[in-house]
Amino acid sequence: MNHKPHPSGIRSTEEVPFEAYDTHMRLSKTEVEWIMYMRQLKTCARKRDYSTEEEAMRVAVYRLTCKDRPESLQPYRCPVCNFWHLTRTKQ
Repeated sequence: MNHKPHPSGIRSTEEVPFEAYDTHMRLSKTEVEWIMYMRQLKTCARKRDYSTEEEAMRVAVYRLTCKDRPESLQPYRCPVCNFWHLTRTKQ
């Protein structure tokens, strides 16, 4: 995934601890939003995505029948990538 570097010069979200965003570094709201978006995008990239809610639900039903099944799975539309993911917590 290639993204243009942010104007602040920050190359990666790992360069800045979250607590420092608004206090020590004096980043603007836009810079903080960009960093948060990049962190979410990175997290989202590790998840399986489904094109439709129905597809996500079919996978959830299947996984709930498996031996090592979670207690519950709920599909949700991701606000970052706009695909569907599964969560173990209720939305």
